[in-house]
Amino acid sequence: MKLYLLKERDGNTIPTRIGSYDTYDGFVVRAKDETSARRLAMDKEYATHSRDWLNTDIVSCTEITKTGNADVILASFNAG
Repeated sequence: MKLYLLKERDGNTIPTRIGSYDTYDGFVVRAKDETSARRLAMDKEYATHSRDWLNTDIVSCTEITKTGNADVILASFNAG
């Protein structure tokens, strides 16, 4: 299994509610591949507008590896 970070792409211009107020705007998931990671995010009952998580034009899905500098993986705050 691998870890994936899913979030709205920077500069996205396609209308979506991901990242708007009172919505989830990112996930870190454990899955066997990117397709499975996107489906896990979509299938969660709390994932508003869940089909957007499958759209590669709207949402990036990046494998999180052990290499690299120390960093925050996901900090998400969208209270409305």
